[in-house]
Amino acid sequence: MPRKSTTPTLVPTATVDALNTLGLPPNELRYAYTIVDDFTRKALYKTQDGWLRLNRAYLEQAYGHIGRKVLIKLHKAGIVEATKDYRVPTDTETGYPKGYRVNRALLNYCESQVVDATSTQALPEDEIEAFANQEVTLAHLRELTIDKAGACAHAARRAATITLEKYYVDDAIANPYIEVYDARTGNSWWWSNEQAINFCREKGKQLVMSKRIGSVAHLVNNAAQFVEDRRTYCLKNWLRTLNRMHAQVYRATRNTTNTRLDTELTSLPKDFFNYVTVQGEGIYGVDIANAQFAILAALLRNPEAFAASEARFFEGLVLDEQTNSFIDAALSGSFYERLVELFGVARDKAKTMAFACIFSSANTRTEAKAKLRELFPQLVKITDDFKRAHGDKQLAILLQRIEAQIVLDNVVPKLIKANIWFATKHDSVLCKQHDLAQVTNILHETLAAFGVACALREENVTNLEAPRV
Repeated sequence: MPRKSTTPTLVPTATVDALNTLGLPPNELRYAYTIVDDFTRKALYKTQDGWLRLNRAYLEQAYGHIGRKVLIKLHKAGIVEATKDYRVPTDTETGYPKGYRVNRALLNYCESQVVDATSTQALPEDEIEAFANQEVTLAHLRELTIDKAGACAHAARRAATITLEKYYVDDAIANPYIEVYDARTGNSWWWSNEQAINFCREKGKQLVMSKRIGSVAHLVNNAAQFVEDRRTYCLKNWLRTLNRMHAQVYRATRNTTNTRLDTELTSLPKDFFNYVTVQGEGIYGVDIANAQFAILAALLRNPEAFAASEARFFEGLVLDEQTNSFIDAALSGSFYERLVELFGVARDKAKTMAFACIFSSANTRTEAKAKLRELFPQLVKITDDFKRAHGDKQLAILLQRIEAQIVLDNVVPKLIKANIWFATKHDSVLCKQHDLAQVTNILHETLAAFGVACALREENVTNLEAPRV
């Protein structure tokens, strides 16, 4: 059940005005702020079109009886839109949860205000609200200063680049096998290209897939509308984050699936950091080169160093010459470049091949994975066997959990002890320029203790001397 404490959040003024017209008692109004903020955050972060799929059990556990009652009022007032009802499973298909979306006309975060919302109990599959060093993390984030006008203008320019030309549609998708994602049900599956295209023609649907590496094909009613929604929600997400930072309304929670730390910084693309400073100084960063592959390499070579029970899967393996060459390349930070050299492909193509090893299904039959198997047959077999034993998504999750264990549970306490200002963005530690060498040393020493003796990259993240265009 929800706790009775409150927490500040940032809500668009248009939403506040709409809620005030409902005449809700103070307790219900705080729940309304919570629901609108939660729905918006989760939808902007997790969906392409703002529709969030939630079942009754989730709503009951997250918001309790009062929250469910408030949600009904929000729906009747048009503040929260909803699909007709929960779908009942039939003999030939699975059921799916109801869709919810906050009215997009109410989501102008450029005009917003801080309000008190009800602090609800986080769900086990969602996030951990409290963790060691949370207060230090939040205090450091509040020391950031953001050029709000410049950053918001950059967000608008960046969103304008999200066009249909950045996507493959229907027959333009050349992949022989396609991972199809249906946002209506939240399900994904693999089909041959022919199966997918024929299904779309039969049902009057379209397939749309980003030209970025490792993309899935979204099953949609209209590709142009899908891209327009994507552009709209990317912009709203960035503006929400930037305005929260300007108002110093931060969240710092660890996801219980991969135990990574999620903050406003982790939800922003790196180019926005050009508009962020700390105490008037630019921000620098140290990150692990090819982090996921470096950790996988260390896991293959020394699984005993890691506490996760899934790491036991890798114990006792006899690694062949090709797998050991992968380990050497990954730990040196040159795995992508090694693939470029061996296959004569562009670096983006090399990344597609590399990520097929970690993020694809065990049963994926893409060209990229086939090429990777040619070079590293044992590596692909080991990772596929792990996925069959633990689940297709579990290898990526395991590597992210190990990354979080190293950075959040081991590096961060050392930075606090050394009285260093820091913030983290997954495998990257942000700091001030005069602390860069010390942060690099701490990260090197900690990684070495886990057997991840890998390359690190230092970067001027803010780059105050660069033109802000």
